[in-house]
Amino acid sequence: MLSGGLDPMYRKALAAPRRPYSRIAIFSGSGQPLVNFKYGTRQQFSTRENSLLFFSGSVSATLSSRVSRTLNFSVHESLYPVLSTDLLAPYGNFIRAYSGLELGDGSRRYSWQVFGGRIQNVSWDSVSGSVQVSCEDFASDVVDNGFLQPLNSSVGIPCTDQIKELISDGYPQATFGTFDTFNNVMPQLTWEADRGSALDEIAQSLSAFWYQLAGEAFVTRRIPWTVPGAPLLTLHDGPGGSVLRFHVSRSRSDVYNAIATTGERADGTTPVFANALDQNPASPTYVLGSFGRRTRQIHLQTPTTQGQVQSVANTQLQSSKALTESWDFGIIPDASLELGDVLGFDVGGRTGVVQVVSEFQLPLDLSPEMSLGTRSQVLDLLESDQ
Repeated sequence: MLSGGLDPMYRKALAAPRRPYSRIAIFSGSGQPLVNFKYGTRQQFSTRENSLLFFSGSVSATLSSRVSRTLNFSVHESLYPVLSTDLLAPYGNFIRAYSGLELGDGSRRYSWQVFGGRIQNVSWDSVSGSVQVSCEDFASDVVDNGFLQPLNSSVGIPCTDQIKELISDGYPQATFGTFDTFNNVMPQLTWEADRGSALDEIAQSLSAFWYQLAGEAFVTRRIPWTVPGAPLLTLHDGPGGSVLRFHVSRSRSDVYNAIATTGERADGTTPVFANALDQNPASPTYVLGSFGRRTRQIHLQTPTTQGQVQSVANTQLQSSKALTESWDFGIIPDASLELGDVLGFDVGGRTGVVQVVSEFQLPLDLSPEMSLGTRSQVLDLLESDQ
């Protein structure tokens, strides 16, 4: 959760009639603010904040994609970039978006940067008379900058340092937040062309994700629904609650109770193998139970020891079991939420439901609802079995 999101004053303000605040600012590739009046009329810009006025917009975030954050918004048709040098031309300019609340005294202490990334696509629809703009966070710069020739790993350095090198080489302006602690070091590897695949491989070997936070810093962190953590706060439905709706389902799709992991490189190094099975008789996915056996094969290059591939197998088993119950919520928009936050829910007559934020869509306009996708926190047992 972003700093200040747990302040009692902010939580109280969210539950009361509130004044949402959002801002979109545009910058050159070198970081210079670009919103000024030579690009349009005064009616299209906020003179108080030097920011773009927009009709509607939202920020989407997910841990299931290399590009974790996207921004979509619409503006007046006069802002369609006719020239490659125009304000919204998708040739290098980037966007920062901010969201939160404006308090009664006019202060905006509870507003946060919720997106930073480059303009990707701009389209003009004559029927609606609006221009649609879509943006992606700077992970897209990293992924788009593939290797011009095969690249060797830096043997013996921590895997997290290798991740930082690959990100910085792909996007030199990258900054880094707090990484989780890992002990793995890099073996001898060669990557052919795809920088994104190289990063994915290393992160998966750590049972982790690499992604960009709301404030643009990159991090590598363990799969959050497999890590112990108490709920930051509990949300509830009904009178006075912030949960407006929910949808919950159970499915066996993408649920595996047997993971077979192989660490094998092309240089002839002896491969290592490990298995992880759900051997808990109390679990609904018990390998000897009525669920049956569903096996997933994982092949990686980075793990070089039995312990490393065993760790991957164990974590992937936990992650798979987290899919057995899936929740989607509609809540009062809360710009302080971050991917990986652990939340409690008292909804639909159930209490103490622990979930981890895996995706969300935050409106930047006056839409009254924020959509929230979560995963069950699975450690030794399924959430529903604890």
